[in-house]
Amino acid sequence: MNRVHIPAFPNQIPCIDWKTNLTKFIDGNKDEAILHLLRFHWHIHKLGIKFHEDCLMKFFMDTLEGKSRSWYGGLNPGSLYSLKYFHRVFTDHCGMSLLQSFYDYCEGFIA
Repeated sequence: MNRVHIPAFPNQIPCIDWKTNLTKFIDGNKDEAILHLLRFHWHIHKLGIKFHEDCLMKFFMDTLEGKSRSWYGGLNPGSLYSLKYFHRVFTDHCGMSLLQSFYDYCEGFIA
């Protein structure tokens, strides 16, 4: 997948197995998008390594498949300047703002 949408950062992806059990997002709805973000960050957390932000953006890019991958390919080069912004445009693409998505998701835990 082309990485021109992520500005050129100097950090190389570490030589570890980060792809095993990495969840993929295949054209899901807004609820699946939020769960995908949670699963992605949980996967990264379980690796037990602190990654540079640009590496995390490259990892997240690698989780997109199907129409989501095509959507990513249609973004302007250099337009994703942070992981937080990448997540925001991703959830906007899926039909819901990131903040509203987490609020709605967490609201389900309130009795």
